[in-house]
Formats: sequence, C-alpha cells, structure tokens
Amino acid sequence: MYSRYKALHAEAYYFRILANPKRLQVIHLLQRRQLTVSDMERAMEIRQANLFQHLMILRQARVITTEHKGRKVYYHLTCPGLTRIPTTLRVTRMASSTARTKNTTEAGKKVVG
Repeated sequence: MYSRYKALHAEAYYFRILANPKRLQVIHLLQRRQLTVSDMERAMEIRQANLFQHLMILRQARVITTEHKGRKVYYHLTCPGLTRIPTTLRVTRMASSTARTKNTTEAGKKVVG
C-alpha cells in the first residue's frame, strides 16, 4: 500500500511541474528539436531570467537535459513521450464537452407519449 501511495505522489509531482503553461511551451518547443536558451527566449517572448527558472525546474525533474556543443548549450527532452500528455488531456476535454452538450440537448427534448 505504501509503495502505491509513493508512486501516486511521484505522479502528482510531475503533474504539478507540467501544470505551468510556460513549462508546457518549453516541452512543446523541444519536441521538434534541441534549442538554446536564446532560441527559446525568442520563440516564447519571455525574459531570460524567467525562462531559466522554468528550465531549472524541468532539469531537476529530469524532464529535460543539456548538451554542450562548443560554446552553446542545447536543451532537449529526456522523454519525448511527455508531449502526448497535453494532447491526451485536450482530447479528453473535447470528448467531455461533447458528451455534456449531447446530454444537455437530450434533456431539453420533450418526450411525446
């Protein structure tokens, strides 16, 4: 029981990390290719100091890692499968919305007997 609780706690930790839109944007950008801080800063229109905070959190969680090439530091995803989570959530949200609309429409119909 304790190990299952510990596993759930670890999963919740990752959801908290992914709950920030800027961190999701970093993950989205890195799913295509490795980028430098300057590349991400331009793409995200965010101050470098703020970007570094998000990158630090993602690195501590081992979601991203770095690679030094000459004088440049490139960031990349350690687990590309993470990019499926936001897509899965969007699909779930759309399905839920469709089901709610269908139920509301059906509830509004008059039953003719």
